[in-house]
Amino acid sequence: MRLLSCHIENFGKLHEFDMDFDNGLNVILQDNGWGKSSLAAFLRTMFYGFSGDAKRSISDNERKRYKPWQGGTYGGRIVFEKNGKTYLLTRIFGEKELEDSFELRDYETNLISKDFSTKIGEELFGINRESFMRSVFIGQNDSVTSSTDDIASKVGKLVDDSDDLSNYDNAVKTLTEKLNALNPRRSTGSISRRKDEITKYERKVKEGEGIKGSIEEQEKKLEMARGTLKQLLRTREENSKLQKQLSEEKAKEALFSERERLKAAVAAKDTELNNNRKNFKDEVPPMDEINGILPISHSLKSKGSELASYTLTGEEKNLLSSYEKIFESGAPDETMINTVSEKCSELIKTEQLSASEGLTVEEEEVLENTAYLFPKGDEEIKAAGRLWNERNADVAELKAICTGIKDQDEKVAKANKGKMIPIAVLAVGAVLLIAGIVLLVTGSGAEGSSAAKLVLTCAGAAAVIAGLILYLTNRNELKNLAKEGTELRQQKSDLELKIKDTQVSVEEFLGRFGIEFNPEHVQDDLMTVSGRYAEINALRSKKEKAAASGTAERKEGLKTEILAFLESYATDEAVTGNTGSHIGIKDDRTDGELREGQVNGDFLKGKLHDLESACGKYRTLSEKEQLYDRTVGEYTLLRQQVEEFFKKYGFGMEEKPDEQLLLIRDMADDYYDALKNLKEAQKTLADFEELKKEELKETPGEHAVSLKDAEKEAEKINASIDNAKQNILAYESRLDTLRESLDEWEELGDILKELKLEQEEEKKLYKYTSTAKDALVKAKETMTSRYVKPLLESLKTYYKTLTGLNPEVLHMDANTNITIDEAGLQRDAELFSTGYRDLFGIALRVAFADAMYTEEIPFLIMDDPFVNLDDSKLKNVREFLKVLAEKYQILYFTCSTAR
Repeated sequence: MRLLSCHIENFGKLHEFDMDFDNGLNVILQDNGWGKSSLAAFLRTMFYGFSGDAKRSISDNERKRYKPWQGGTYGGRIVFEKNGKTYLLTRIFGEKELEDSFELRDYETNLISKDFSTKIGEELFGINRESFMRSVFIGQNDSVTSSTDDIASKVGKLVDDSDDLSNYDNAVKTLTEKLNALNPRRSTGSISRRKDEITKYERKVKEGEGIKGSIEEQEKKLEMARGTLKQLLRTREENSKLQKQLSEEKAKEALFSERERLKAAVAAKDTELNNNRKNFKDEVPPMDEINGILPISHSLKSKGSELASYTLTGEEKNLLSSYEKIFESGAPDETMINTVSEKCSELIKTEQLSASEGLTVEEEEVLENTAYLFPKGDEEIKAAGRLWNERNADVAELKAICTGIKDQDEKVAKANKGKMIPIAVLAVGAVLLIAGIVLLVTGSGAEGSSAAKLVLTCAGAAAVIAGLILYLTNRNELKNLAKEGTELRQQKSDLELKIKDTQVSVEEFLGRFGIEFNPEHVQDDLMTVSGRYAEINALRSKKEKAAASGTAERKEGLKTEILAFLESYATDEAVTGNTGSHIGIKDDRTDGELREGQVNGDFLKGKLHDLESACGKYRTLSEKEQLYDRTVGEYTLLRQQVEEFFKKYGFGMEEKPDEQLLLIRDMADDYYDALKNLKEAQKTLADFEELKKEELKETPGEHAVSLKDAEKEAEKINASIDNAKQNILAYESRLDTLRESLDEWEELGDILKELKLEQEEEKKLYKYTSTAKDALVKAKETMTSRYVKPLLESLKTYYKTLTGLNPEVLHMDANTNITIDEAGLQRDAELFSTGYRDLFGIALRVAFADAMYTEEIPFLIMDDPFVNLDDSKLKNVREFLKVLAEKYQILYFTCSTAR
């Protein structure tokens, strides 16, 4: 069997991938990440399908792991040959196995083939997926292998004889599970578990032998407890009668105690009233009068605070005196201040306008140095713009004329080519005409051909006429075209001369301004010149407006008005207080205070602000002085009222009268509360004596036992009754439990007998099962030992090829386990390095293939299995592959040229 080609629609990262396979060794050498393992997995999956569909992890679930990265159809096709017949295998994979599609066709006829089913891998190779992965397919880092039932059957040529060896593992597994389930030496074995159960039941049966005696003992205790309960109930009834009698006497004692308590309360309230009365010398002031004087006292305190806040300090008095001299004739009001402030603002704007209307020194220089460039204003600029626009129109017209000349030349060439057509028509017509005339004149030809001769003559004449018409038409057309061409060339020459003259004029104009001529920038350059003219014109206009404006006169007029207002409030002395500065303007120019340029809008506005601030302070201090005078009178009146109250009730007025009044109110409140409480206590006593008049006539008697003692005794009796009831319930519960235990004890004996019988039966079954397993293992070892020798020989051959070492150190047991002679003993292959384990596994896999397939040889898939071999072993890999390629078709995947 061999692979011919494959096509992958989508599988893992592979997409629209095709590959053809040769006989012998096929090396797929690609970098890591190319998709070598995906291609190997695709070939395996096409024959055996996916594994791990039930797994959640992508690494264990092949269907999820190789799902196309880019989406699209999941699957592909393979062309292979088996027994000389070629097949096309197609598989498309879905989200799960039920959605997969399988199709097999005869490659030559393209007809559906029924030679193999969806289990095509098992049918082609004669082994299941696990065995395929342990022999024919050698994966990366998965070279170690061992025999399976399918491999053993295939190697031993038992596939067609029976299924015994294939089912050996299942049979041994089943017997082992049964022995483990029965094992008397394992805690989980049923025999061991039942032994513990038998011991438990034996202990319970023995423990239950004294149940009957316990039942009799509990019945006696129950009877005694019931007798005790009856006696306690009789005692509780007698105690209840005694408590009732004692309660009646207790109620009488409570009446006399309550009367004494009420009398004591009256005496206490009277004492409290007398103590509160001592706080006052004469009479106690009424609460209404106290509450009436309290607001007046609060107002007195408030007026005192106001009086303190309105009192002028020494500095404020001096400042007020200074302001009174300044504003002797009255301070300016807010309207006057605002009016002058507006004039100051107008003066500042006028000063700014005056500064902006005139030209700066730099602007004067610009105007003087560039005005000569525009003797005619902007007329020259506009003229140059018009000239350049005309030049652009002429350039466009010149392009159109050049295009017309080109078209004209093409028409002339076409007309010259058409001159031959009229000549050809004339020649043909002349020939026909001459031939027709000759035939008519000579009369030669067959009878009845006169009509044909006439037609020939007429056709010739028509052709001659048509030729002449065409010739004349063509000649006139050439003549007209030549005339039009001459006119167009003259127009072209005239425009070129005009365009040149225009450019010279514009170039000279721009040169006056130092601008280098460039046809591409002329429009921008003219805009630049126009902008310079606009700047010069603006400066000239600004200069003329400044000369004609009356701003300077307005500025001086405003300054004079403001100065006159400020100087009316001037003072030579500095005002004491916070400012320490002069108010207004001191009109004394001899001391240098008002130098030239110092008095401007900002300066005058600052002086106005000083004046406005002085006005505000003057008004504030005047108002404060007036408030002080008014508050003094109000404070004096309030103090007289409070002093009269204290004098009336014998108190001297203290420093804080409001707090003193609050204390007096609290003392008076306590007195009136005590008086009210005394009257209520007296009324309560009188009402009680009237209500209980008859009961208070008899005094209560005396008893040896108090009610409290009787109640304590009752508590003890009730506790004893509860305890007796609990004992009865406990004895009854124990009896029920013992009677149930007696029934269970009798059942335990029966269960123990059944358990012992079951134990004997399972011991026999364990013995028979163990014997059957030993016999089966021995039979299998005897059967498989037949093919160990040829398998070992193949293993030794490949081992020697790969290592160059003596293969006689290798041994193999009947289960195909490999051992190696090392330090005098046979060592298991698992004890060697990863490289050696891979080497043994690769050699054994090929040995399996040799032994399994002697007729139809399969292909081998090697997914870089030599990654763990050292350099010395890698030297022999090529020889190993060369030997194998003589027998097998090999698909060898690797990412390294060294391997």
